[in-house]
Amino acid sequence: MKHIVFFALACAMVAGAAAQPSQPVRRVSETLNHHNCHMEQLAAKQNYRYRLKSFTTRDGLEFTDYFYNSSQQLVAVKDSLVGEYSVIDSLTYTDRGQIETLSGWQLLDGRWQNVYRIQYGYNGQGLLATRTNYNNFDGDWVLGGVYEYTYDGNGKKVLSQLTMNGIVFQKVEYDYDSINGYLSTETWYNYNGGGLEPSDLMIYTYQNDRVMLRVDAAWSSAGRWDPNGLHSYDYNADGDCVKHQHLDALNAEVERSVYVFYDMETPLTEVLMPWHPEMSRPYTYSNVHAYDLEEWHSVGNDRQLHHITDYLYEYEEMVGIDATADNVRLTVSPNPAHDYIVIDGMEGEMCHLQVVDVMGREVMTLDNLPAGQRVDIRALPAGHYVLRVTLAKGFATVKMVVE
Repeated sequence: MKHIVFFALACAMVAGAAAQPSQPVRRVSETLNHHNCHMEQLAAKQNYRYRLKSFTTRDGLEFTDYFYNSSQQLVAVKDSLVGEYSVIDSLTYTDRGQIETLSGWQLLDGRWQNVYRIQYGYNGQGLLATRTNYNNFDGDWVLGGVYEYTYDGNGKKVLSQLTMNGIVFQKVEYDYDSINGYLSTETWYNYNGGGLEPSDLMIYTYQNDRVMLRVDAAWSSAGRWDPNGLHSYDYNADGDCVKHQHLDALNAEVERSVYVFYDMETPLTEVLMPWHPEMSRPYTYSNVHAYDLEEWHSVGNDRQLHHITDYLYEYEEMVGIDATADNVRLTVSPNPAHDYIVIDGMEGEMCHLQVVDVMGREVMTLDNLPAGQRVDIRALPAGHYVLRVTLAKGFATVKMVVE
């Protein structure tokens, strides 16, 4: 296998836009949960033959690289839309393998800045329960908003709710087919200045084998639901998506993706696909195999559909990968330590530092720690610790002994 392609499907709605940083960074979507869950399930599997390494467009202007640790966890995603890296997400994990923190870095004014941080909390079932967003404004971390997720007894999400400054700005209700258990509708409510009111509706249509055929969107108008476009999907006899179309409220096609080649020797279940809760891609539909090439078409200023570019994806075989725990090499001195430590190898960058004890408890955290600055550890009892360091260029863990 050499290349695989996916396309970042433009979602019909963006959840919690008010909770996101004012900088032009990654958007977060709560829509199309069927495919998001499919990605999460694929990412949770083991014993892969391949993993997705990167993708690029034919013009080379857009590309994304993925970095993993020795446990095959995604630890960094580096994005470009202008021919060079412009956004980097770095991830840390709990001892149970759950994503704990996502730090977002953006190239602004010629230097990398940590512009947002997202922390995740989980319930007793191990399901995502909270998502808390912080934005960095001139060095001050400001709470952006908190999502809370509610599940039924079968572990299916039935409600998500966004709160900011004590006000519920948005909620989404999820309904499922009573016979097959598929997600059937999402009903969205947004804050109107005095309370919540219905805003959007998503209706999912499947084949009997849970392959999604279309997603119809509607918006609330004068107490009724008016059509607001749809996404449709065509599949071949092997169960792989060959075309995705996005139509607007007037039933005019505004976007199309055509998948012209699949690697029929590579089931998608044998491929480690990168995933974290903020990703809207890679987009796997309900595919059986991994696809190699996508032709992306979009409407131009002339209101005609044009072939814009092709997306090409590169895999790497798991056999022979020199999988290291981190993609950044750092050291701590002195080690063993007594009063202070210095993290070496940061090359002038600032970092987010977490200190974790042998029980997996976070006992210290520092944001925007400058390179070469001494860290006061006098409050730490003697013992063994792990330092989790998140930089714009990647992720590292360093063991430390306090005497």
